[in-house]
Amino acid sequence: MAPFSIQFQRSHDIDWFARINNTYIHALSFGGLLPKEVNNREVNYNILRHVYRFEPENEIKIVVNDAYVDRRIRPQARENDITDFERRKERYLLHFRELAKRGFWSFDRDLNDEKVYHLIAKPEGKIDKEWYESRVPVLGEKASIRENDNDVTLVLE
Repeated sequence: MAPFSIQFQRSHDIDWFARINNTYIHALSFGGLLPKEVNNREVNYNILRHVYRFEPENEIKIVVNDAYVDRRIRPQARENDITDFERRKERYLLHFRELAKRGFWSFDRDLNDEKVYHLIAKPEGKIDKEWYESRVPVLGEKASIRENDNDVTLVLE
């Protein structure tokens, strides 16, 4: 097992994959430290390569956490420029939607707390990919998905 160094983790936005109960998750680290269960270069790269070999489920509906995404993207867009905002939002969502089409709940790290990730996109319904179960690491009991009225978060303790 070759883990990512702390320096590499702090300087890169790393795609990582895990399972919590029966929910398969994808997350982008945004320079945060990875959970120990997923800090493995080979496993992460192999899962990402494998996931992109499958055609996405284009017919499945993708649910986007618009409230959070809008709050995250709004400060980056030119003031009162709806076109700029929509273009930035669509660009931001591209990778998360692609992973959701492949069966993952896709999260991005909170800008202020590296132990909190916000749901960006998820498939409506379940997509069966048999190989996920044997290849995707299981997060420990200290990780949980929490849902409230305005957000869904993945919390690492």
